[in-house]
Amino acid sequence: MSSATEDSIEVTATSVDEAISQALERLGAQADDVTIEVLSTPRSGVLGIGARPARVRVTRREEE
Repeated sequence: MSSATEDSIEVTATSVDEAISQALERLGAQADDVTIEVLSTPRSGVLGIGARPARVRVTRREEE
């Protein structure tokens, strides 16, 4: 699941690292070119109840 503007994208995945990796790939950017904001960390819940995925927002930095 993701929503995106041209320079910013939010991605949900099973881990923070996976979400960041997917966002960088979709933006076609390197980690040095973006600002990464962790919106939520994953939680497994009890027997899957209350589980939530990791969610990050990756924004391309403006060139100076």
